[in-house]
Amino acid sequence: MHISAAKLNSKDLIVDCGTAGGAKCCAALKGSEDVNCPIIKFDKFFGGSRDRFGPKEENIDRVKSIISKYDSTNRAKVVDIVFKRDLKLDKHINKKINLLILDMDGQIDRDIMNFSEYIASDNHIIIDDYDAKVRFVKKNLKGDIYIDSKEYLTYELCEYFKKIDLLNVVKIVDNTLFGKLNIENISKIENTKLLDIYSKLIFQNGHIKETNLFNFFKILIKRFKNKIRYNPNKISSYLRFLKIIS
Repeated sequence: MHISAAKLNSKDLIVDCGTAGGAKCCAALKGSEDVNCPIIKFDKFFGGSRDRFGPKEENIDRVKSIISKYDSTNRAKVVDIVFKRDLKLDKHINKKINLLILDMDGQIDRDIMNFSEYIASDNHIIIDDYDAKVRFVKKNLKGDIYIDSKEYLTYELCEYFKKIDLLNVVKIVDNTLFGKLNIENISKIENTKLLDIYSKLIFQNGHIKETNLFNFFKILIKRFKNKIRYNPNKISSYLRFLKIIS
């Protein structure tokens, strides 16, 4: 990302979407400090990991404070916005986008179409969370989980965009894709194909990392032990639990 930003010039525009803590915006600011081009950071500032730091207003202040440390010339603009389809962005963007960074909820078809009229022909795009995996994430010690399909959706959409020559992949580092958009091919997107991709989310394979699984059961066992310490009647339940997981 630092290198991608360094390829720009002072007349170019960087747009960063998502990245809850502002890290990618800071990297783009650092990489482009010699050319001093403007940057717009879009985010909704609530939900997901953001909620650990407080309500929306506190998150906005926190991110602005972090970004300011890398923005000595005040060229970064922070925009509080919730992305939806057919979003009008005229009041925020008045020039072509040369570097687009996407790190939101995986719906990159929505994002690319929203930005399509602003994307320069000579562009760079960075797409985070590109991985053909579905994550099962624990919510609490009761065993409740939620299914995170963001990476899988991003991967499937990118594969489709490659097929219709909308996306050229330059390289992939870990789960981050670096590429270029052939924006003239945006009209090749078919809604029926997008529907097929989203339908794949109904049946999918998941992956639980062994370390996460181990830590989850370790905490759960500790919880059971604390219970039976004061209630001997719970011993039978604890033994049944150990039998299940073994």
